[in-house]
Amino acid sequence: TLVLTNLADLDRIAENQLQPARIDEGTGRVRVAHLSSGTPAVDVYIDGEQSAIRSLSFAEASPFIELPAGTYSLVVTPAGLDPEDAFAAPVDITIERDSWSTAAFIGTLVNDTLEVHVLAEDFSPLPPGETRITLFHANPNVGPAVVRLADGTPLVGLLAYPNTLGSNTGYEVIDLIAGTYTLEFGRSTSPASVAVRVPDLRLLEGRNTLIAAINATPPYLATF
Repeated sequence: TLVLTNLADLDRIAENQLQPARIDEGTGRVRVAHLSSGTPAVDVYIDGEQSAIRSLSFAEASPFIELPAGTYSLVVTPAGLDPEDAFAAPVDITIERDSWSTAAFIGTLVNDTLEVHVLAEDFSPLPPGETRITLFHANPNVGPAVVRLADGTPLVGLLAYPNTLGSNTGYEVIDLIAGTYTLEFGRSTSPASVAVRVPDLRLLEGRNTLIAAINATPPYLATF
């Protein structure tokens, strides 16, 4: 608010760029998942300020942090370094009221393909007896995949690494009856083959589980 008592002073008022205020419209939550094989531990800066997410190693996900609803600039840096040394370009992330988001740090350092890919998680209430999984393709060395249960039941017809197959986002949210499952990722070019197999994955009632296919030797899934 600018109050002038003498309009003759108007030309002498310094001009400053106004920043839009964040209106209190509730809060949302965001976490970061380090899914970039071969990349060292990272810190996360939000709007230029170092967050509580620090020294996050490969195949780890941070706890969720709560932020007022609004749009933020998120930067991932090598642990202990400043935003000027960021691994990838800043990404804008919009936090809506009661939203839950995962900022997935993906790509490879050696190929200079590091980026942050934002997943909008579905944390809405589940019916009794059900569980929810978010499947995410985070392995740049593997082409599009089909995802199924060990008994052949299909879960996802095609899941591609982000931005490699048209509008395929690389992630899918699925509700299942709670229980113990064996998941299989098969290559779309040879659906009967199994690129990654995870036996006896226990999925609890009322829980959300993020399952990411990541680049490793041997390939495996990271579950959060």
